[in-house]
Amino acid sequence: MAAAEAAGNTALVNQIKNTPEYPKGHSNNFSGTLGGPLVIPKVFNGKNKLFWFFAYDGARDDIPARPSDINDTVPTALERTGNYSDLLPLGAQYIIYDPLTVTANAASPGHYIRTPFVGNIVPVSRFDNPMYQFYNSAIPLPNNNPTSATQAPLTNYLPNCQPDSNIYNAYNQKTDYNKSDKMRFFFRWNWSHYREYYGDLTCKGLLTTDDTRRNVSGVFDWTYTPTPSTIIDVAVAANQWFQRNYNLGLVQYKPSSVGLPSYMDQFCTANNDCALPAVNLSGSYYFYNGSTFGRALSSYPKERSQGIKVNATHIMGEHSVRAGIDFREQVRHDVGQNGNSMGSFTFSNTYTQATDNGLLAAGNIGLNYAAFQLGIPTSMSVDNNTSVTEGNPYYAWYGMDTWRVTRKLTLTLGLRMEYELGPTEEHNRAIGGFDPNVALPIAAAAQAAYAANPITQLPSSAFQVQGGDYYLGVGGYTNKLWQNQMMYLPRLAAAWQATPKTVIRTGYGIYYDTLNVMNEAATQSGFSCTQTNVSSNNSGVSWNYGDPYNGVSPLTNPFPSMIGGNPPCQPYGSSLGSMYQVGRGFTFIPYNRKHPEVQRWRGSIQRQLGDNMLIEATYWGQWASDLGVTRRLDALPAQYWSTGLVRNNAVNNALRANVSNPFYIGNFAALQTSNPALYAYMSTQSFYTSKLIQTNQLLRPHPQMNGLYEADDPLGKDRIKALEVDFSRRLSRGINLNASWTWMGAYDKMAFDNEFDPVPSWYPSNSARPQRLTINGLFELPFGSGKRFLHSGVGSAILGGWELAATWEYQSGDEINFPNIYYYGNFATLSSDLNNVTRGLNSWFNTANFERNASNQPASYSVRVFPQYVNGVRGDKLLQTNANLHRNIRLFEKATFQVRMDLFNVFNRSQFSDPDTNPNDTTFGKVTAQTGSQNRFLQIQGRIQF
Repeated sequence: MAAAEAAGNTALVNQIKNTPEYPKGHSNNFSGTLGGPLVIPKVFNGKNKLFWFFAYDGARDDIPARPSDINDTVPTALERTGNYSDLLPLGAQYIIYDPLTVTANAASPGHYIRTPFVGNIVPVSRFDNPMYQFYNSAIPLPNNNPTSATQAPLTNYLPNCQPDSNIYNAYNQKTDYNKSDKMRFFFRWNWSHYREYYGDLTCKGLLTTDDTRRNVSGVFDWTYTPTPSTIIDVAVAANQWFQRNYNLGLVQYKPSSVGLPSYMDQFCTANNDCALPAVNLSGSYYFYNGSTFGRALSSYPKERSQGIKVNATHIMGEHSVRAGIDFREQVRHDVGQNGNSMGSFTFSNTYTQATDNGLLAAGNIGLNYAAFQLGIPTSMSVDNNTSVTEGNPYYAWYGMDTWRVTRKLTLTLGLRMEYELGPTEEHNRAIGGFDPNVALPIAAAAQAAYAANPITQLPSSAFQVQGGDYYLGVGGYTNKLWQNQMMYLPRLAAAWQATPKTVIRTGYGIYYDTLNVMNEAATQSGFSCTQTNVSSNNSGVSWNYGDPYNGVSPLTNPFPSMIGGNPPCQPYGSSLGSMYQVGRGFTFIPYNRKHPEVQRWRGSIQRQLGDNMLIEATYWGQWASDLGVTRRLDALPAQYWSTGLVRNNAVNNALRANVSNPFYIGNFAALQTSNPALYAYMSTQSFYTSKLIQTNQLLRPHPQMNGLYEADDPLGKDRIKALEVDFSRRLSRGINLNASWTWMGAYDKMAFDNEFDPVPSWYPSNSARPQRLTINGLFELPFGSGKRFLHSGVGSAILGGWELAATWEYQSGDEINFPNIYYYGNFATLSSDLNNVTRGLNSWFNTANFERNASNQPASYSVRVFPQYVNGVRGDKLLQTNANLHRNIRLFEKATFQVRMDLFNVFNRSQFSDPDTNPNDTTFGKVTAQTGSQNRFLQIQGRIQF
């Protein structure tokens, strides 16, 4: 405003003054606990027998909307009347053309041209959209129009009503019952409910998301001590988690509410997911993170984990023996995956621009809203999706013996066995993996077509079309997503008290990761479908739906197949056999995937220093194998790639050259009779409808797959070695101090340098940092009763009892990721050469010896010559200090009030993002952004304990 006033721009000053101030946010957190023995006077006295405990935690937050959520673009008041004349000063690309004037374009044979609306005004009499009245009134008017006539009206609406509101409630209850000296029970339950409201630019709640997460859990535990040396414990537990975006504003409406046919109501009602249809004004209009007014309804997964554990402990002389069983079951039920079951309608400049081939430039803003007013969508779609129910059980047994060999030496030996079954989908509505040996109905015709037009790099005899997807439990295939696995987990540990103040410990163990439905859901490709209707296939010369030439919008009957309550389309399911993913690209999890295995070992020496200090040095290591990586199975063989430090355009161009497509639909005419459903499906896939295909696709194994990836291939490995030194000083003389330093060397074998590599390459791991140091301490301020200063009086009352705590944290930055680029320096000294720079935001690493000319960079099919990570070339370090000041004030005998002030990031230090690693950029080697690290933040809270 000051700048506008200085420039004498009165109009801008008034605009800023009249723009509503964006609301401030606030956060309120509160909690309470209550517990004690259960006593009912004259009925039951649970003192020393039955205890209960109840806790509540709550939060109410109103956080200002994210910056990306408050710069929206909406149609202007003039545009809503059909008058787009204010766009003309912006250029000819904003001229609105009449869709009904389409004629052959003499200047471009085979294409069409249209006549513009006079004065760039769409007559109101031509408004023919039954949905227009509702949406036009729901979309807010602009409040931030540009002051210049030559400035496009973008981000012309700044909603001041979009706080991100969060409501959180959590209840915890526990009951303990000591039935006798030998038997006791406890029961605990938890219920939490989190709701977040955000994203409503209408200020009326229409687009509010209402994202809800709910968790319910409970456990019952029984402990029995039949003899002084034997303890038996049995626990039964269950936990259920649920998440859904209710979209409370949108679900108040049905398609018929905005003028669409009632048969659409029948379908979405049957699917329990009716809502306001989504209108997409593709292009420049922007309604909260996109150009769609409304949104697809989300799925709402319910996940449940349940199980029982039985543990027994028996002491026999110097041996303490433990054994137990553990059963768990994970269940995932995902319902409501209906997406746009109420319909989605896209309006663009397709029919309101001058030509159909882009011969004359066309903008989006204005042209797409005019199409919306005219009631002529580019496309209309509705989803018919399915649900998924999957689960897998888990069984475990273990035994362990802790043997006190001598008073100073203890050995522990144990073995755990785990058996986790592969997941199944209850109705076999899921796609499985890839069968490389399955015969395809297109194989003979495709191979014959290739033989008729072979490429020079591959003889006809080497071109093989074989392999496709399979479905769970269908055609003799397994009903499991992946195999069952038995795992053995041995444990070995020892502890030796070398001297009264020195203890040496060591241990080794093998561990396995769990693979269950909570982590990965089944792929249901083919079991859902989307019906997409295009208004016209010839630029509006004729119309597939409606009759705009006679005033009948396609929206009057957008999905004729749904009349009578029919679904819009029928999913293929498994009816296409192994052909559904052929030509589409396929990423799958192999049936023989393995649970990742980790071997860990550790040795430490602990030494007591004086009466209140302790220091411990620990060396530990880890070797992990069978880690899942994604590998390309149809990788272009290495023999076809270019090598060296010079761009080879000849190789690249040859591999990208278009040649005759043996998978062209015209080669499979026989399928129209033998398998018409498959032929119809193939006719909708671009892989089959194109007469041309790139050469590299035909040189790949399984060329029919058009991209074949095996996820979670157990080729990955990881190795770590680390040294830790920990120091602690117990609270004494008002000071408590803890410090921990870690040096770590970690490497991953998880990344492929080239798609044809048989195994990944070793690189420094970004899951670890070579250096980490943390220091935290507590200092009791020396004021008040029993302290050094101000033993009594007003000073003691104000300053006494305060405690200051602080933490300091340092951590090395992450390894910087590099693309494949040409470097002409010495690779033997690469790390030291890149770090040979006075580091700053404008020169984070040495950029000398890199190829900077974009036209000389490696081509698409060049073997990688520069490593993905260079050991020691790292991003910005983490360096942060936090502190808090607190005091407990006794209100009366059984009640205490605590006041606490927390200061996060005391010195307000930002951690910078990694530098630009694209040598084609002018900012190559420079840091241009910072991470999302927390800025300095002060929090004050109070708590009453009684």
